[in-house]
Amino acid sequence: MTASLRPLLLIALLLCSACNKNDSAVPTEKPAIAVETAIAAPALLTDAIHVTGTLAARNAAEIKSELAGLYTEVYVTEWVAVRKGQPLARIQAAETATLVKRAEAGALQARVEADRVQREAGRMEKLKGAGLATQQQLDDALSMAAAADALRQAAAEELAQLRLRLEKSLIRAPIDGVVAMRAVNVGDLAGADSGGNVIFRIVDNRILDLTVTVPSTDFGRVAVGQLLDFSCDGLPGRTFSGTIKYLNPSVNPADRSLQLMAEIDNRDGRLRDGLFVKGEILIGQRENVLLVPRTVLSGLDLAAGSAVLFVVNGDQAERRAVSIGTLSGDHVEIVSGLQAGEYYVSRGAFNLSDGDKVSVATVKQP
Repeated sequence: MTASLRPLLLIALLLCSACNKNDSAVPTEKPAIAVETAIAAPALLTDAIHVTGTLAARNAAEIKSELAGLYTEVYVTEWVAVRKGQPLARIQAAETATLVKRAEAGALQARVEADRVQREAGRMEKLKGAGLATQQQLDDALSMAAAADALRQAAAEELAQLRLRLEKSLIRAPIDGVVAMRAVNVGDLAGADSGGNVIFRIVDNRILDLTVTVPSTDFGRVAVGQLLDFSCDGLPGRTFSGTIKYLNPSVNPADRSLQLMAEIDNRDGRLRDGLFVKGEILIGQRENVLLVPRTVLSGLDLAAGSAVLFVVNGDQAERRAVSIGTLSGDHVEIVSGLQAGEYYVSRGAFNLSDGDKVSVATVKQP
């Protein structure tokens, strides 16, 4: 009986193997990929040149001592506002003060003597007119008057110089602003022995200058009067504006780039001298331009003006090459390859291949 069943078992095994092969040959369909899409629609394009730069106070002063001596008083600390002419520090000047007093006495004496000799010369002129004095006597009197007047002027000039030197012992703020740096304390040595070091730095932040560099391909599009919008990391979410005031008459010989300067009104004091900023020079605006987010493009080549995105046709994704134009912030102009009204994949394209089935989760409206 066992021998008679073996052919039947062999046939059954062959039939099962054939069934398994037929089952494995049935292809499995790739599931649809969930994506988000957006409608390509015309928009307003702001043409701008992206730049970076550093803010600098237009008015700033570094103060040094012109005299030698010891600092006897320091009146201000760092980061306080000062007015033009406000005392900042004083240098010991007792010797100069004594010289000023002597010079004042000498100037007074010279003035009195000059007045006396001048009166004598006048009296001598009257006597000469009356025939009671000789011409020689008159000439001598006039010469003495001239000499006395010269001594009076010399004494007055010496007094003025000493007073100026005494005035320099009191160091004052040359401009309105804020003390950005103080490098002096009571007892420090001032003047030649200190090497002429900067002792105060005062900054007036009310007007700031922003210097930026424009590449050689764009410097022909900039002009005085254009707006420059910018922001900085220290003040997120805020945008500031300035106006281009000056263009460098020469380009950089290394890369042919051009430097320009914009004036920033900072009377509210929000910005600071030395801040690094990122901005854009507003060149113009164009309407009815197709713009897509930069993130939806792959293979972006700015030099060649080309990129790739996915367009949804029915339930399938189509890989499409597009020509790009101007960059505007986080968006890119599409010159050709995409038509207004078409749906492009805005999220989920990294999983796609050309011809894949897609399941649209959401559609962003323009």
